[in-house]
Amino acid sequence: MSLIVFPNLCSLIRRRGTHFALFPDNFWWPESHRPSPARGSSPETAAQVVQWVSFANSNIVAPASTCVFPTLGIMNHNKQATENAKEEVRQILGLLNAHLKMRTFLVGERVTLADITVVCTLLWLYKQVLELSFCQAFPNTNRWFLTCINQPQFWTILGEVKLCEKMAQFGAKKFAESQPKKDTPLSM
Repeated sequence: MSLIVFPNLCSLIRRRGTHFALFPDNFWWPESHRPSPARGSSPETAAQVVQWVSFANSNIVAPASTCVFPTLGIMNHNKQATENAKEEVRQILGLLNAHLKMRTFLVGERVTLADITVVCTLLWLYKQVLELSFCQAFPNTNRWFLTCINQPQFWTILGEVKLCEKMAQFGAKKFAESQPKKDTPLSM
């Protein structure tokens, strides 16, 4: 048994498999797993799938939440934090755009858990925040996103996805309504 630390990914190597510590939960990847198109059909593609799942959890969730949550009334709006998060999103979309220049999917020629994870992490950004003018700089990322959400695997779960035309605004009223009243004690 040995502990190996990779940038943004810790793993514990055991005889029967590798334990990857991802945010927000743990992910067990047995060495003897049967090849699966969703998880990667070889050890190399399986590692790439895990890399993209980790990337989504480590690099996309926080800036996406910072941009989207205020538009849903879940979190108070902080203009500077939102602008910083949007810049992070721009860099992420640029990285994806470069990676997808000659690829249809993130790993291999079919939808994998990598595509499912990254698309679901970006979904609310595309629905609430990313206006057409913002997205135009990332044609490969947009092509991939649209290809994925129109696959039967996605369509069955998500249905029709309406993309953002104009960025949703912070709902101060929704946010205020979601907060507990100051006079009301918290019940347990």
